[in-house]
This record gives sequence, C-alpha cells and structure tokens, in this order.
Amino acid sequence: MIKGIAVLVAIVAVFVMCMSCGVVISIVGVVEPTPTARVMQPTNTLGSVTIVPQATIIPATVPVQVHYALTVVAVENPTVPGIFSYPEIGNKLVAVEIILENIAGDMLSVNPLNASLVDSNGFVYSVELGGRDGQIATTDLNVGEKIKGWAAFEIPDNAIPAKIKYELSWLSGEILQVDLMK
Repeated sequence: MIKGIAVLVAIVAVFVMCMSCGVVISIVGVVEPTPTARVMQPTNTLGSVTIVPQATIIPATVPVQVHYALTVVAVENPTVPGIFSYPEIGNKLVAVEIILENIAGDMLSVNPLNASLVDSNGFVYSVELGGRDGQIATTDLNVGEKIKGWAAFEIPDNAIPAKIKYELSWLSGEILQVDLMK
C-alpha cells in the first residue's frame, strides 16, 4: 500500500512540475479503427486502364482513424512517360490515378513522395517524380477537400502492380492502401 502511494505521489509531482513549466501531459487511450472503406472488384477495363474504386485502410504501428480516403481511379500499365522521365532498359513506368480526400481529420499534407507501389512479389517502389504528366500536386487538404492526380512508378518489365500505399504523414506509420489486383 505504501509503495502504491509513493508511486502516486511521484506521478503527481512530475505532473505538477510539468504544469509549472507550461508542459501539458495527456493520457491517451488507443481506439481501434473501424474501417468502413472496402475494396471492390474492378468495374471497368478499358485497354490498359483498369478502373478500381475505393480503399482499404491497414493499421501500421499506430491505428489509423477513418478520417482520410484513398481512391484509385485508373491504372496505366505501362504508361506514357512524362517529358523528363526515361525508364531504364528492362523497366517500365506504371501510373496510378488517385484521389486523396480529407473526410474528417486534421489537415492532410499531400505529397507525391508519400505514395509507393507494391508488386505481386512484395517489392516496394518509390514514386517517380514527373514520371507522368498530371502528377498529384503537393498541397494541404482541409476537411471536405480532395485532390486528384497521377503517381508514376518505375518497375521491372515483368513486375505486376499489386497495391498502392499512401503514408498520411512522413514516418507516421499511418497508411491508406488499395489493392490493384482485385
């Protein structure tokens, strides 16, 4: 009992010291996400452009709240390279047209560098800046705002795009993901 009181006194003392310095301490509980988004089957195939709607949310280190949405509009495999993009021999450019939306979260800073592509063998590819004209812009989205644009990736000729991931903020571990193979 005395040990428990000593611990409580120590916690209160640290709290009082932090408050006197202007530091705010908050105790936060972890709320499990309740994803409402779902992956749907492709609805239309037009030549090399596959229409794949909606997104799934995958928890990483920190549970992702359902405040943001990633939707895939089209996949071009291969795509016509942008004016300054030249894939290496044995590689191709794949472009994914996406919509990012801030449904109800804090401001979302959109950056094409937060997107990555995973192939059917699990290899991850970073975005190729300027890889396709119409690249998604770098901007901030407030609640209710969304943006549409392309993310291009240089991958081996024999690689099959399996999913696109978008990290909500740099090194946050909060990821939106869409399966491109369904």
